[in-house]
Amino acid sequence: MAPKGKRPIDLIRSKIHRTIHLLKTRVCRCQKKLLKGGNVTFRRRHMNVAVGVCISLVIFYKFILSGSETTVSTDEKDAQMVPRMNAVSQEESTETVWEAELERRKNLIMDVCKKHGMSLDWRPNPSRQKYIVVEEKSKVMACLVPIPKSGLSGWKRWLLAIGGYMNGTMLQDIAISKKLQAELSVKHLKSMPASTPEQLTAYYKVFFIGDPLERLLSVYKNKIETNHFNNLEVVSVVGNYVLENYRGETAKLPVTIKREIGKAVCTLPNGQTVEYYQRDNKDLISLSFDDFLNYVVDNPDKMDLSWQPLHEICQPCGIKYDMVGYFSSFLTDNDNIIKHLKVDPTIKFPDYLYDSSEKIMDEYYSKVSKQVLSRIKQMYEIDAQMAGTVPLESEVQGNAANNSAATNDTDASQYVNPIPPPEEEFI
Repeated sequence: MAPKGKRPIDLIRSKIHRTIHLLKTRVCRCQKKLLKGGNVTFRRRHMNVAVGVCISLVIFYKFILSGSETTVSTDEKDAQMVPRMNAVSQEESTETVWEAELERRKNLIMDVCKKHGMSLDWRPNPSRQKYIVVEEKSKVMACLVPIPKSGLSGWKRWLLAIGGYMNGTMLQDIAISKKLQAELSVKHLKSMPASTPEQLTAYYKVFFIGDPLERLLSVYKNKIETNHFNNLEVVSVVGNYVLENYRGETAKLPVTIKREIGKAVCTLPNGQTVEYYQRDNKDLISLSFDDFLNYVVDNPDKMDLSWQPLHEICQPCGIKYDMVGYFSSFLTDNDNIIKHLKVDPTIKFPDYLYDSSEKIMDEYYSKVSKQVLSRIKQMYEIDAQMAGTVPLESEVQGNAANNSAATNDTDASQYVNPIPPPEEEFI
């Protein structure tokens, strides 16, 4: 077995070196003894054998081992080439797999649209188009809906970066990028123009979708369960409804909210004016996940944008998106977008942590009544099928027949908060 760090061929070469040296020494001794006399025939024969063996070893060393060295060198070069070839092959294979997966996602959306009788023609709708953001320099168009912890807020900053309005360093510094985004978005990010289908082909169109049950839980955890000051508008509407309709109590949360720096001046249902301060970080009411989901199913005409079905806002049936991303593979999908657009490699998408786990899902949904969960699944069936979290073949009883036409013609303008959200909500 070769010592660590040495090849077998090196050991052979070393042994031959030593043997040739010993044979040369033997030849020299024989020559000296021949000069002194003695058994001349025996000593000459012994010397000739030694010289012959020595010459054979030299020839073996020069021609065979040098050839072996050349072979080894070639093998080494080939070995060095293999990882590079494998890397290229793997990259091509990964790209092929990704293209096939993307095609599958787009075909799935078209199948869902057809199954539910939804129009495949693009119908301009200003109330929906304001959430489809365009960056003209890079010709990228993305449907960006304010969903907590979805990663889509980072997309606005990324669009500004590929447009040349922010650099990679600014993009990664959240504090800087959020401040710049607020200033630059107004100037450089526009809502989707009232274009014809032919004009839309000039843009690379991006749409993200995911499991609606995960999305609803994310909204609850980040807007309803806690963090009330930043979400007073939503908490107040949901909380007052729960108090009056589920608990038989009088509404006591704000009905009007005026925001100032670090505080909110609010009017309560009894006419009293109160102030809430951001530094207090105080929760106004305890609302369970079941309370929230009950509100959602009982108020389909008062949906907040953060939980409105995405297919109604982004219109993937009428707009043929080039990229259909999943929240569950958000960073991987964004990497593929970066490769496709050949973006400056220093402009990396901001770090994002996918906020979901089966354990958390089970913990919250195990406390939701079966009746409410069934109604939720009916409301979000189309989104779930488009995201592939519910098989296209399985359909909630009676849902498609009753809701397909209404879903297709729903105007997103009716889904507004009774109290407008703060301007900085989606940054």
